[in-house]
Amino acid sequence: MHTHGIDGSNFSIWKNGQKVDASLLLDWDETSRLGVIVNESFGGLGAGVLIGLAMDAFYGVGKRRSELALYPDCFLFHVDKQWGNHGGFDFWPEYREVSVPGQPASLIEAINAHAITHLLIPDGRAGSFACHYAERAAALTRLKKCFVYSSSGLLDGSDVRLECSDPIVLDNFRGALDPQQLLAQMDQLVTTEKNLPSHVIEDIDAFMRSLRARIDEVDPHDPGWSVRRAAFCSQLGRGTLAEQLLEIGSEEAVSRIAGCCPAT
Repeated sequence: MHTHGIDGSNFSIWKNGQKVDASLLLDWDETSRLGVIVNESFGGLGAGVLIGLAMDAFYGVGKRRSELALYPDCFLFHVDKQWGNHGGFDFWPEYREVSVPGQPASLIEAINAHAITHLLIPDGRAGSFACHYAERAAALTRLKKCFVYSSSGLLDGSDVRLECSDPIVLDNFRGALDPQQLLAQMDQLVTTEKNLPSHVIEDIDAFMRSLRARIDEVDPHDPGWSVRRAAFCSQLGRGTLAEQLLEIGSEEAVSRIAGCCPAT
């Protein structure tokens, strides 16, 4: 729940070339839940800035930031296989990274089962697919804001541009890019911070076990990931992350679920 410290003033947001406020872009409230579909190695980093903005919006509701010990209502859907540990972005506890079979019907069922209202969907084709008749209606009824993203963070035809210099968001990226360094930092935290409550230490230990177990999940020589990794590292070196997205309606978002799955 380290993302409760994200500062919304460290984000700049443009929609159709005009600077806008986060509340206009996200329209987040106490019932909102973020879902991120991932179908390639560490694909979620391509939407990592918007994820950070949503985390800030979550903690901005009521007393969540100041008085309640909560992880954000955010879920990441790995399609067909696991595509790298995104827990450092606060998709935690571990069940908030959801493994979904590579069929569109399974994916829309998972989105509905987790009551997702804000959906981030990787760029791909739209298409029709078979599912239980009620699933499509449930998604169309509940989905409030939907965005297409690219795993690189750069999207042709985008209408949303984000820039972010927030230290926590930048560290989220660094942890995904260098999990060994993240493990070393977490280990040092447990060793040096003598006054941590026992439940916090247990939570950190569980996170470290999960990270170690999944550290080889993504092939470091995956050509696409290698190129994206180098580009993200370059942005981090400049201290600012930039991201492009396309806002779409719920009808189009549901149709694009087909393109997220290899089995269609």
